[in-house]
Amino acid sequence: MHESCLVIATALGASSRSAPRDVTGDQAAPLDAVVEAWIDRAYGHLERGEVTLAVPAIQEALQLAEPERMRRPFMDSTSQLRGLLRANATLSASASWLRPSSSKVVNLRPAPAGDDRPTRSPSPGPVTTEPLSEREIEVLRLMSELLSTEEIGAAMFVSVNTVRTHVRSILRKLAVSRRNEAVRRARELAIV
Repeated sequence: MHESCLVIATALGASSRSAPRDVTGDQAAPLDAVVEAWIDRAYGHLERGEVTLAVPAIQEALQLAEPERMRRPFMDSTSQLRGLLRANATLSASASWLRPSSSKVVNLRPAPAGDDRPTRSPSPGPVTTEPLSEREIEVLRLMSELLSTEEIGAAMFVSVNTVRTHVRSILRKLAVSRRNEAVRRARELAIV
């Protein structure tokens, strides 16, 4: 089976020693292929210890991926590349869109009487008085994007167990029993 695949690939112009085609400058290439090519280029630099050359390649991949919110190539990357995203100030700033977060803690307490701010009426059921933390809001936003627990952990650079702890806390604070109910309640309360 392996030999027949090799024969077909060779007939199509591939060789066993050929590297993947570099599409970083190809305007006609699909965006995901170009982003992956920039990340592959960064991997090559990192393997050779050329961190200063890897940084611009990663930054180019981030800039291309941001408008389409292409998170997966970065979430599926190596721990070395993710570590560089966290450690390098320039990359960390460029990668902020990978880690959606809020600069405020959302308080779920009802507005005091006489408050003129518009409020959304929550769905029937108890609303807790305990506020959600920034990290819980970040987990909630990623849950609303239908990411799995593992994907949320990779996006936030935390362990799966940490994500599970945040999810349990969110469910308790929003007085719901399922993730989809938490997302629905958070939308009703204008949290996400």
